[in-house]
Amino acid sequence: LPGPYTSKDQGFQSKQSGEFTGGGKSSQKHKGEKKPEELSKEALLLEKVKDKFMAKNPAVYGDFLKCLSLYVQEVFTASELAVVLDDMFSWSSEMKTLLEELKGYIGLRESLTKYSKNIPMSAIDFSNCEHMGTSYRSLPSDYPIPVCSGRTELCEVVLCDEYVSVPSGSEDYSYSNYRKNQYEESLFKCEDDRFELDMLIETNASTIRAIEPLLDDDRGRGKPDLKSLKAFHFQAIERVYGDHGQEIVDHIKRAPLVAINVVLPRLRQKDEEWRKARRDMNKIWRDVYKDNYHKSLDHRSFYFKQLDKKGLTAKTFISEMKEAREACEKGSQPSPFLLFEMSRQDIHY
Repeated sequence: LPGPYTSKDQGFQSKQSGEFTGGGKSSQKHKGEKKPEELSKEALLLEKVKDKFMAKNPAVYGDFLKCLSLYVQEVFTASELAVVLDDMFSWSSEMKTLLEELKGYIGLRESLTKYSKNIPMSAIDFSNCEHMGTSYRSLPSDYPIPVCSGRTELCEVVLCDEYVSVPSGSEDYSYSNYRKNQYEESLFKCEDDRFELDMLIETNASTIRAIEPLLDDDRGRGKPDLKSLKAFHFQAIERVYGDHGQEIVDHIKRAPLVAINVVLPRLRQKDEEWRKARRDMNKIWRDVYKDNYHKSLDHRSFYFKQLDKKGLTAKTFISEMKEAREACEKGSQPSPFLLFEMSRQDIHY
């Protein structure tokens, strides 16, 4: 699932990536239905490939179709498909040209763009990109839109792949001169901890919701259908079981009905544990916010303390007095000493 969080946790793209959801019209530019002329170009390309392979070796063309089938079924990634096809298309320069065209249709034409796939948002130059309000910028025209599987018709309508949220002004902590004080550090750490725990709980709860229907629908009727389980569901299971996580996932794929009956109670147990931990931690986090919030607003405190400490040393005082005396002797500044005129000779003598 695409979204506004980057993707460590599978199905969520990073805040640092920050995809903006909304405005379905723009998303159809990349993800919508293809125009008839685009489809005819693809069909013409495949016909050329077919003719070349059939003329040389029909068996190789069969292997080519098998590779495309595995890619469509998401057994191969686009990069893995390209590696396999490189060997098949290596026997002539014309076939290599056809392969480069084919790579363009699966999002691997890197020679035409300066941006590689999955490049972080901080590395993209948004200076010449279209603005949408204060925070949103359009992606460069040569930025390769990542392929996203599992989208429904509703996703195609409401999700936007062209605009991303870009921090600006006080939100932008990427510039080198910015330095957080200790109170801000405490708040940022608190926010990170809360985010990580929320992600743990929500991905675990999503996995539970995905597994429960498998037991309800297929209990006693053979092997459950695991198509509803996505990659982040399996990663949530691996996280719960730690070093044995991959072994448990293999058991689920091999004997789903048996393994799921063991895994589901464990996921529910961890859900209760993590929610209880969040309730306990909320009390601690509340105290952290209370103690640090107002102090964190003094963003110049660190620099003031440095300057005060340096300016109140004896060496600095002596240096300032010497500079004032030298300036007075040169006549560029008035004397730093207090002078009083004593005009009454009968009193002051």
